[in-house]
Amino acid sequence: MLSWAGAGSPAELAPAVAAWLAQRSIVEVSEEPERVVAQGEAAVGFEAASGPVETRLAELWARALEVPVVGRHDDFFLLGGTSLGATRLLSQVLDEFGVTVSLRELFERPTVAQAALLVESAAAERDSGAALVPVARADGELLPVSYAQERLWFLETLDPGNSTYIMPGGLRLRGKVDARALEVALALVERRHEVLRTVYRTTDDGQLRQIVRPHVVRPLPYTDLSDLAAADRERAENELAATVYTAPFDLAEGPVWRYHLVETGPDEYLLMMALHHIVCDGWSIAVLSQEVSAHYRAQLSGLDVELPPLAVQYADYAQWQRDSADHLDAQLEHWRDTLTGAQITEIPGDRRRPARRTSRGAVERGTLDPELMAAVRRIAADRGVTNFAVLLSAFYAMLHRYTRQQDLIVASPIAGRTRSATEPLVGCFLNTLALRTAVEPEEPGTELVARVGRVVLAAHENQECPFERVIAALVPDRDMSRTPLAQIMFNYLNTPPPVLDMAGVGVEMVDAPRRTAKMDLDLTVDETGGDIRLSLEYSTDLYDADTARRLLRHYVGALTSLVEDPRRPVGHIALGEPEHPAPAWELPGAAVVPDPEPGESLADRLAQVARTRGGAPALSNDERRASYAELDALADHTARMLLGAGAADGGVGLLYDHTPESFVAVWAAVRAGVPYMPLDPRAPQARLTEILAEAKVGVVLCDPSLVDTARAIAGPARILPVAARTGEAHLSPGPIPHVDVGATADRPAYVTYTSGSTGRPKGVAQSSQAALAHAICYAQRLRIGPDDIVAAPARYTFDAGILNSFGAAVAGAELHVIDPHLFTPAALRTEIDSAGVTVLHCTPTLFRYLLSDAAEPWLPPRIRVVGLGGEEVVRGDVIDFGRHFGPDCRLVSLYGPTECSVALQHLVTAADADGAGVPIGFPVDGVGIDLVDESGRPTEVFGELVLRSPRVALGYWERPELTEAVFGVGPDGVRYYRTGDLARRGTDGRLTFVGRKDRQVKIRGHRVEPGEAETALRSHPTVGEAAVVLDREATEPRLVAYITQDGPLEPDYSELAAYLRTRLPDYMIPSAYLVLPALPRGLTGKLDQNRLPRIAPAAAAEFVPPRTDLERVVAQVWAEVLDREVGLGQNFFDLGGHSLALARARGLLERRLGVQLAMTDLFAAPTVEDLGRLLAGRTTPQEDTDRGLERRAAAARRRAHRRPGASESNGSKE
Repeated sequence: MLSWAGAGSPAELAPAVAAWLAQRSIVEVSEEPERVVAQGEAAVGFEAASGPVETRLAELWARALEVPVVGRHDDFFLLGGTSLGATRLLSQVLDEFGVTVSLRELFERPTVAQAALLVESAAAERDSGAALVPVARADGELLPVSYAQERLWFLETLDPGNSTYIMPGGLRLRGKVDARALEVALALVERRHEVLRTVYRTTDDGQLRQIVRPHVVRPLPYTDLSDLAAADRERAENELAATVYTAPFDLAEGPVWRYHLVETGPDEYLLMMALHHIVCDGWSIAVLSQEVSAHYRAQLSGLDVELPPLAVQYADYAQWQRDSADHLDAQLEHWRDTLTGAQITEIPGDRRRPARRTSRGAVERGTLDPELMAAVRRIAADRGVTNFAVLLSAFYAMLHRYTRQQDLIVASPIAGRTRSATEPLVGCFLNTLALRTAVEPEEPGTELVARVGRVVLAAHENQECPFERVIAALVPDRDMSRTPLAQIMFNYLNTPPPVLDMAGVGVEMVDAPRRTAKMDLDLTVDETGGDIRLSLEYSTDLYDADTARRLLRHYVGALTSLVEDPRRPVGHIALGEPEHPAPAWELPGAAVVPDPEPGESLADRLAQVARTRGGAPALSNDERRASYAELDALADHTARMLLGAGAADGGVGLLYDHTPESFVAVWAAVRAGVPYMPLDPRAPQARLTEILAEAKVGVVLCDPSLVDTARAIAGPARILPVAARTGEAHLSPGPIPHVDVGATADRPAYVTYTSGSTGRPKGVAQSSQAALAHAICYAQRLRIGPDDIVAAPARYTFDAGILNSFGAAVAGAELHVIDPHLFTPAALRTEIDSAGVTVLHCTPTLFRYLLSDAAEPWLPPRIRVVGLGGEEVVRGDVIDFGRHFGPDCRLVSLYGPTECSVALQHLVTAADADGAGVPIGFPVDGVGIDLVDESGRPTEVFGELVLRSPRVALGYWERPELTEAVFGVGPDGVRYYRTGDLARRGTDGRLTFVGRKDRQVKIRGHRVEPGEAETALRSHPTVGEAAVVLDREATEPRLVAYITQDGPLEPDYSELAAYLRTRLPDYMIPSAYLVLPALPRGLTGKLDQNRLPRIAPAAAAEFVPPRTDLERVVAQVWAEVLDREVGLGQNFFDLGGHSLALARARGLLERRLGVQLAMTDLFAAPTVEDLGRLLAGRTTPQEDTDRGLERRAAAARRRAHRRPGASESNGSKE
């Protein structure tokens, strides 16, 4: 029955009779469970209640626990009491004695004697809320609605006709059914409960009201399908069910519930029923079913039904709730304190989240082994908690494994019937509790259980505050893509369904098929029947069925791990065995590049290719071309010069622009067997000086045109200007003997420098053997051969530049050097076409630039494979590739950090454009992967990506402390590297990049540690704290900076930008700045990026009046709703508006303007100006004579660089 009730609840109002309180007793975590039990057993023997208060309380205890007698020292919870039972008991105490006893007090003093002292003592507060009593009213009077009804109405208007808020189900009846008696029974139930004949309308001032209509007997629709063939009967039943269960309700006209009796065979019937959630919840289903059953029996027997009269109706409850608004302010403050600053808790989906959430969903089901549930009960008893605490704690542990978050929010439903008069009513009393819990990976599971208990207990003590008020207070600006506050729900059902007696007719509850989802994920553990059932309702917009099934398996795994050893650290709770990656894909054709020989070095392979491909083109640009023989001679000659200059004693710095000569210099360094450090002459000289000083190079090899720069940065290193220009005559006649200085396989081949989190760049040292292995793997995977022309748009300082040059060389292909900065996008495409490029490997940023002005599909004639790497490949890249490249061309996502350049690859397909992210794929041969948690333990779905391979780098040059932190050797003797990249493993084994654990980002292919930019900012005299983050909402990735002021002078944007340009590369300089009073911090004191305001042009700071009659109407309506004057450019939500207020404004605007407005229109146009512009095409626009005012308003908005109420500045390079 409760499963049926769960079919139609919105995200904020999911149904359930109750969630058990998680914590049995308020005790210190260190206290042993035996002591908890002893507290409840103060007396060994039975002792009868003493005195009138104890005697009456004992009677209430016995009734609630369904036991014959209760002694004065008997513990309510040890006798089997639940949180639902406790709530009902306290409601009866309030009715009986007129005092309020809190749940916390009952949990601390759970015996009759202790509770009697509470009732009698002065500490027992008189109930300060309004009394729930019948309210006199006239027929047809407009009555207030409850908060839950108001929100359900809002949700209905947001998406009219959606079946999400319909609660469908039915009764399968076997036996002789008297249809007339059933019809009367249904009518009597409707007469008894006013809410079943209530309609909902808005007043002229936009307020929602309910009207109770007189009772009118409705016929019971009846359809006989018994004579149809089985297949036809099933089809007809499904068609009829679809109509009954999903047809929209007209809330303004009614009825709000419907039923239909179907005869499906001899003495077999199905009573289909559907109710709108605005009049019903899960508890109500039980009330309805019992009363229909009772009236049916009475009709057959001719006797009157002995149902006690209802003390109040639902409309009375709604009035009481509104009258109690002030009483609930203290509870609202609890929710403000508890939930402010909470992070969004969500499990990444298989598809990207749509801009507007839909209700499309499905359900996957499973079971819990009875022995596992028995273990849950034992753990609960041993620890003095309820089953719910253990079950929910396992769920939090699973969510932590899936998200790595330590601040989690899960919604949980609660019955909401805190007054005994509401128990026999039909209506929507359900409330939702947002349970925010901290998860510490190293704490024992028992600590988590205890914390969850305290959180739930505090939530139950504040359960009367409607979730709608919590949302309005904390989430005034509605995000249409997700449910407010919580996206994940957990529910535990353990109240047995009512026994229905229909005078000899067999009754079976029927679940209607669910094709909707109210939240991202909603997990229910249902113990109301014989089996322990699991059901996971999930959004099909986000998740596949395979993912939902895996979530169920992992929840069972987490629960099993927790109960096997409750003291196991939370971070050690396992979900199950990780799925092993599937074999990687292959491009068409065969690899022509042979595998490396044992002990072979990069220099060995380059020398071999030079011998076999001597006359073939090796290196070119738009001006000249050199053969392998020429390249070999130039490299050999330069290598001799390097050795003569003493480079063998240390590394060599290379200082060249992006020309073929830069790659000649690379070949020369490899030939000489000395580690080279590629330097970008565009970088700030201070940064280059720091790199060379740390690297301790003995020689700087540079282009003669860059000698001045070399002198400025070289320090004690010797400067060696060598043009090494390709296309010129050989420098030595005849064969040139190769130098041999010990260019061994395990010696460093190069050191490339990347951004460092400590503020210093760090150099990644790669061995010659690993460099060769990466180059060969790269060439083999992309099927590069002697006939290919490989584009080289990336500089030699990039991973892509290194892979392109060595990958082309080991295959004997031609490397065509292109400097993208010298070409417009169209000219760059022309250059690629004229060069006959067949392999294009670049960053996604360059790929987007290349296609940015292409009005028509490009369709390059020779490119057969495009590799994108260095940054995350996104949906737009997939779409652009499909438009501009032919069907025979392949797009490959290339993943590999500088520390292991060729690690994972993915053959991109058009379907990837619809996914949550373009996968980085599967590991290549020779590379193993692990996903690990914060402590390095393997995890199943989400974690830090660890690469295991002999090809990982040697470490960080001259930085042993950094090397030891992320490099190591595993038990199998294979080196590993902890990438810091977070990845998610799909059900098919493919990995998708999710983000960074250390805030590292990629800007135009450059690896950037925001900490380095923050260090530079903090060194400025006007800056105190600094936080540099990636603006993910920008069209192109950009850094933005949040800073605090230090001293009397306010930071100036232009001055800061100029200051940083002398210290950082251009890609590390923030594009915009915002001065804040303080940086937001989370529970652990870490920067909370989710609370950083977006840096964008601010709304107009000064009041600008509306200009046209249409804008004046909009402003007037908003002023009525918000109770304040509203200007032209002011944002509805910034002024305190929320979704319910917006719904009221919608109704007023429709009446006054005679237009139809969707809620999405108002969300999309949150200012008077925006909405006036949107409405102008739907109404008769007024003549606007003051165009100068519009220009002045726009200028004011452009000048608004400060956020209201704070000393801030906002600058932008763009």
